[in-house]
Amino acid sequence: MKTISHPVLFINKSAIARLKGESCDSFQEFCRLSTINSAVYFAQMPPLEYERNVHNEHLLRAREVQGRIIALLCAWEMTGNNHFRDAVINYVRMMKEWQC
Repeated sequence: MKTISHPVLFINKSAIARLKGESCDSFQEFCRLSTINSAVYFAQMPPLEYERNVHNEHLLRAREVQGRIIALLCAWEMTGNNHFRDAVINYVRMMKEWQC
């Protein structure tokens, strides 16, 4: 069995090309703009929105941040705007302070 020499990527080169708007259709353009708009909002570091004092509260919090980070990283890849990457770093710093 042959193994690959690099880690499996979350997103491949053709998907990145689609994110950047190369040969995209109207639905892809809608998704692209929606992701960028979400990332602009998330880059402002709004308070996390998850239920508190419930079973799996920490998991809900982690999923909220995960969604924000993925949107920000996609927007950074699409636009090259380091503001999105910097926001991801701020979220990681925030997570470092969490009490679990």
